Amino acid sequence: STQSTGKLRKYLLTTYWILFAGTNKMSWEDFLNNSLIGTGYVKKASIISLDGLVCAQSPDFTLSTQEIKDLLAAFSDYSTVRSRGLYINQIKYFVLQSNDRSIYAKKSNTGVIAVKSANVIIVGYYDETQLPGRASLVIEGAADHCATQTH
Repeated sequence: STQSTGKLRKYLLTTYWILFAGTNKMSWEDFLNNSLIGTGYVKKASIISLDGLVCAQSPDFTLSTQEIKDLLAAFSDYSTVRSRGLYINQIKYFVLQSNDRSIYAKKSNTGVIAVKSANVIIVGYYDETQLPGRASLVIEGAADHCATQTH
């Protein structure tokens, strides 16, 4: 019935608000700040849901809607992302490695690593003062953690 559809819609919208704009959004921000940036091995980061919603991001690390769409597609179209590169935060990166879980890309002495878990994609940026291998361990580990948690 229309009334029960309306109640379900209201419930889903309320649940969405609680999960992504309420208490749990802070949880994602805390996770980003403590488990990624707080390590000192990742300079900036973004956590994106598998349906393209930004769960948390560093203030100066904003992915456009198109960049998010391209990133989501890159996890299933490896050859295209390797040949074209990947734009993250309006910077084009050369893709070194890509598969259905991880994308490693660089530009000069900086780079980005994107790792897909069961429920989110974690994108981390490292600058020339940070070691790519350490950044990789932190981001991959964070994605493993997210696969076993619900935020």
